[in-house]
Amino acid sequence: MSGWALSGRLPALLARSPGLHRLFLRLGRSRAVDHLLDWVAWSAVRAMGVGRLDYERLADRHICVTLAGEEGVSADMDSQVTAVVAATPAGRHKVARALRNLESLAPEVRAGLLKTWIHLVAVTSPSRDAHYLRGGGGPLWNRRPMDVIVAPFVGCQQGCRGCYSQGDRNDGHTDAGRLRAVASQLRDLDVYNVLLVGRGEPFFDDRGRAALFSTAKRYPQMFFTVYTNGLGLTDRDLDDLKAHPNILPFLSIDGPAAINDWRRGAGVYDRVLGVMRRMRERGQFFGYICTVFSQNHEAVADPLFIGQMAAEGCQIGFYSLFVSTPGVSGEGMMLDRASRERYLATIRRIETQVPIPLIDIDGLEAGFGCRARRSVTLYVDAVSGQVSPCIRAAITDERCRLGTPGQGGRRLADILSSEAFRAARDRLPESGTCVAFAKAS
Repeated sequence: MSGWALSGRLPALLARSPGLHRLFLRLGRSRAVDHLLDWVAWSAVRAMGVGRLDYERLADRHICVTLAGEEGVSADMDSQVTAVVAATPAGRHKVARALRNLESLAPEVRAGLLKTWIHLVAVTSPSRDAHYLRGGGGPLWNRRPMDVIVAPFVGCQQGCRGCYSQGDRNDGHTDAGRLRAVASQLRDLDVYNVLLVGRGEPFFDDRGRAALFSTAKRYPQMFFTVYTNGLGLTDRDLDDLKAHPNILPFLSIDGPAAINDWRRGAGVYDRVLGVMRRMRERGQFFGYICTVFSQNHEAVADPLFIGQMAAEGCQIGFYSLFVSTPGVSGEGMMLDRASRERYLATIRRIETQVPIPLIDIDGLEAGFGCRARRSVTLYVDAVSGQVSPCIRAAITDERCRLGTPGQGGRRLADILSSEAFRAARDRLPESGTCVAFAKAS
């Protein structure tokens, strides 16, 4: 039996037997299996070495096999979605380039990334498919979220122009217990990736650091993508990040020095590049994230800028369009419709020409529709407990608020199935026009 056939038949078996499904998850998430995967990942990294693999051929083979499947076998549905995205020339380039670039990382970092990926493929993905099949199937996108945005941090040492969290960044406090409780519920929902974004800076104080590292250590089965301004990162923080390869840090930078410092403050550009160089010397995985606005949309899509970021050690470039927030400075920063279309066209044109893969979430949604509307993602304010379909369409509804850890109350799974949450989600547009831009126009 091929590996593909096994990956298709296992979810069907788990779907028919809830008891076996629970046993499968208990074993797959056990400490013994985690230690076993440590050994497997290290052995694989040593065997692969550097420069031995044809990544273009490997990417093509995975995409073709995933799309084809096997007659009579239900497909790994999340892999199908990923493969459809990756099957374009630009997508194939991204996959191959991302895999090849990993060879520049320290062996222990590559092994850690591989271990979490094996967790996702061998345990999380079959479990997700089993839940989907047990629920009767339906539209492919109508299933558990794949990634979730969580805002757990409070406080920031910067005052960036147009920052959407200026009004609430100092409300409440960072609570490690609340973050771990949210992560536990996300793991129970078989979420792949937790994006720790919003409200505050993760390395602003020791409470944020403790919350981040303790949560990532407790849940090695998930990736934790962290957006940081980089200004509070110490050498100890960098060592801790290297010791937790399932944390994927992205440093905020909004273009060349003049534009970046216009928004983020004098001297910030040079300080961020200094952090990048320290991380590159350690062989760490990291990327950069750009907020795209009127003053920088041409500069951040310039292959020269992207090439510089790659030379500094960035593995991936992430792009997100700026959205105006009422009551926050940022007038004239939000792109109009024509400028957005030109920017997205530029990204599509250059993404096969640059040395690292680019991820533009707005461009992805322009082609595939609103991810929040299709239940692919959602937003959890881990300070207040409020759950919303999307960070750009946050709601205030007590019926969609998580209970306090240890004191009972609503759980995330109950909120997602509630009429209140579904009504908020169904108000989002089905098309690729983000609700934030639809309101602006």
